[in-house]
Amino acid sequence: MWAEAPPRPPSQGRTSVRATSSIGASARVPWNSGMQSTNSEGGPACSRPRLPGGRSATSSPFTAQWGYLAPCSTILQMLASRAFSLIGRRALSTSICVRAHGHAGVVKADDFSHPAYVDRRDVPLPEVAFVKELSAQQKALKEKEKASWTALSVDEKVELYRIKFNESYAEMNKGTNEWKTVLGGVLFFLGVSGLILIWQKMYMYGPIPHTFSDEWLSMQTKRMLDMRINPVEGISAQWDYEKNEWKK
Repeated sequence: MWAEAPPRPPSQGRTSVRATSSIGASARVPWNSGMQSTNSEGGPACSRPRLPGGRSATSSPFTAQWGYLAPCSTILQMLASRAFSLIGRRALSTSICVRAHGHAGVVKADDFSHPAYVDRRDVPLPEVAFVKELSAQQKALKEKEKASWTALSVDEKVELYRIKFNESYAEMNKGTNEWKTVLGGVLFFLGVSGLILIWQKMYMYGPIPHTFSDEWLSMQTKRMLDMRINPVEGISAQWDYEKNEWKK
């Protein structure tokens, strides 16, 4: 239910507004009634809001700006929507904070935030060992390592080395066959490009223009010599007009 506030002269006292129902019927509602009115359909109309100090809502900035009073249901819907929006936003931010601190167990830390193993020739000792979770046999071998190394066999020493490192310097310095893959890929794409150019020349491009023929080029050159094009350092400077031949 909407109530329109007509302009009020300074000398006029409290006036009334016309309460218009949703089907177009109207009724006169006194402003100073302070009670809930009814529309033409018998439904309750929005009661006149009262401000502190006995002032009417017609003098409020909201009414002065928009010229009407919003219905009570609309105001309640706006307040409820605003409240649910704030509650939902607060719940979402709280959930994100909890997940970020690891309480929810869904957000994992990035790999670069922990020590990582890498085989590099400029890093002889990686930050962590290559094998993180040892088996029972490897644990027993690590305990045996604490004693004298003379009691260890060659295979046991190699296994201890593989627990700590993935590749040796000899393996890292060993060449790979990756260059064959790169070269093969380059040659493959060059071949495909050549086939495309041949297909375009055979089926897309038209015949060569007649201006590229030897006869046309000879006539064009003769015409340029007759016009003495570039006589200082150009083509005419290389032609001997007395002997009618190119200068030697």
